[in-house]
Amino acid sequence: MGSLPPQHGVGSEQRTARLSFGNLRLFFAKHKTVVIFCLVVIFIFSVLGFPYVASWQTKIMLDAGRLDDAQWWLTLYEWSEKSQAQAAFYRSTLASRRGDIQKADQWLKTAADLGYPKNEIKRSWGILRARVGDFAAIQNQWKELLEHPGADGESIYRGFIVFALATGLLDDAEKVVALWQAYAPQQAEPYRYAGLIYSLKNDWPEAIHAYEQGLSFASNDEDMIAGLAESYMKQLQFEKALLLWQKLHAIAPHSVQAVTSQADCHSKLGESGEGEKVLKKSYSLVEHDPQAMSILGRVYLEQGKVQDSIEAYEKSISLQPEDIAVKRDLLHAYRVAGTGGDLTKIEAQVLEGQIALENMKEISNKLSQQPLNADLRYQLAMLTWKWKSHDEGLRWLRVVLLTDPTHEKARQFLKKHAPEDRGRQKVLDIVPTKSF
Repeated sequence: MGSLPPQHGVGSEQRTARLSFGNLRLFFAKHKTVVIFCLVVIFIFSVLGFPYVASWQTKIMLDAGRLDDAQWWLTLYEWSEKSQAQAAFYRSTLASRRGDIQKADQWLKTAADLGYPKNEIKRSWGILRARVGDFAAIQNQWKELLEHPGADGESIYRGFIVFALATGLLDDAEKVVALWQAYAPQQAEPYRYAGLIYSLKNDWPEAIHAYEQGLSFASNDEDMIAGLAESYMKQLQFEKALLLWQKLHAIAPHSVQAVTSQADCHSKLGESGEGEKVLKKSYSLVEHDPQAMSILGRVYLEQGKVQDSIEAYEKSISLQPEDIAVKRDLLHAYRVAGTGGDLTKIEAQVLEGQIALENMKEISNKLSQQPLNADLRYQLAMLTWKWKSHDEGLRWLRVVLLTDPTHEKARQFLKKHAPEDRGRQKVLDIVPTKSF
């Protein structure tokens, strides 16, 4: 009688299950200590180790700029961790990276109150001050921040460059912008600042190179298009500049600068009629801009429309009566016409203004050697206010307070003529846009 085939029914499966369970019990009996140890380790890691994982992931996400992911991990960290000093510090960093400086300050104070390390608090406080332009508070901290920028490099580099430009430290600004370019080689912003730095140094070929590099990453950046166009004009390359101003006008139809500068280029190219057409086409946009009216006066005069020129120059002066350069142009138009206003009075004003402009150049040259001399800056500001532009004069007065927050004359003048400042300089208004 042959052997029976193996049985694979329910009974067989039950016997297999009993054997497997028996083997497991046997294994547990022999290795009870090891198994318990492993279970304890898993439990400890799950309960106690998770906060470290969540903290680590939060930092990684913050450093990578993935702020939504950082917030998610931070929420988990706050849920799993009893000590909230680290969480408050992360909250401050997150708010700072999102540009919410007030909330970042609040969370940083909370972290400090909870005993977070003082050196980390000090560093983050310095970064926040750089973001808001409170440069007087961190002048002694720049070296440390620049040497160890970490994930906050952009804020640190940008803050220092704004500070350096406002105080005339152009060489230092140039060095730091090179660090920024190496730190973020594929971003446009470092090249925008590099172009501004080289413009203030009157190094137009380098300014052109910087702006062109920046535009390769952000082709429609309005500031860099304007900066490149102005640099080409300084190099007398008016055809290239005109194309850029036209591009800017297409991108920003309400840009007064784009319209005015197109007309300026046409004038420099001997195309005064085209310049007039550009200004008249957008007259409602530019009629209250003193520079636009000044250029309109010039293109009229170049075409022999003397009376129209005089009217345009007079309108420019009514909008910005302190601008001695336009008064000089008006005086010329009066002389061409052979008649006009009180020429003797205007001639005296122009002569006095020309002397003031020469003084401004001399002071500017001295400032290149003494960039932190607040009294020289105050003299420059007051001459600018009286003979060139009230707005530009206020800009330089804000720089005086940045250089010396205790300068009483500058503070009192700003209190009278720019009460909205309340004695504090504005970050975007302290950077000079032109050199003398």
